[in-house]
This record gives sequence, C-alpha cells and structure tokens, in this order.
Amino acid sequence: MVLNLGKNSAEVDVEATKALYKDRSYVNTKCCCPSCRNYMEKIRCTDKPVARFFSGIGVDPVKAESVWAYLPGDAPFTQRYHCVFPIVCTQYKIKDEESFSVITDGFSVSFREEEGKLFLVADWTLPWISV
Repeated sequence: MVLNLGKNSAEVDVEATKALYKDRSYVNTKCCCPSCRNYMEKIRCTDKPVARFFSGIGVDPVKAESVWAYLPGDAPFTQRYHCVFPIVCTQYKIKDEESFSVITDGFSVSFREEEGKLFLVADWTLPWISV
C-alpha cells in the first residue's frame, strides 16, 4: 500500500506492520500518567477517518512507540499529543520530515526516518476526559 504524505511517500507492508504490533505493549503499560490514561480512553473511540487511516496501514494506535502530551489544545478541554508509530516499508522517499499532512481536523501525520527505520509521526488533538 503506497502512503503519500505531501512530498513524502512509503510503500507500507501492511501485514508486516500488523505483525510488528501484535506483541507490542499498550501505551498505558509504559506510563500511567493522566495524559496517557486520557490517550488510551480517547483512542478507543476515535473518529472513523482516523481509525480507517490506522487500520489501512496496519498500525495499532494503542501500542504507539511513544506518546507525548505537550500542549493544551486550542479548544477547551482538549490535549495535544505527539505520537510515534513504527511502520514496515519495502521502500520510501522522505524529502521533508517537517511537512505534516492533515488527515482530518486535529490529526496530521508525517514520516521520520531513524537508523534505516521508518516511523509515522502524528500530531493529534484529543478531547480531555476525567480519568
């Protein structure tokens, strides 16, 4: 599956990416701070376009490599997150790691290459709930 994000593209091996996530730990087993607990609660009921996006590339968002809650969102009772997800690719071209593509309102993604591995990076605004 070819994933084009602005000037960047990757041939994602969806089945290999799904297999990569099979034995990964959930975010809340790595950290149990209020922001990570909020992430886990809201990610389970994320909107359909975001869920389809992750499913289409084999990523399980509750098993992110890392999640940072870094700013309150623009709207009241929201939290902005920066999330990193490993993906398995057969080939890719990264021309601009700083270029984020908007998937839906409050959810944008880009690629980051690190030591020959490719990661999907997401900036995401999620509602804040009492956890």
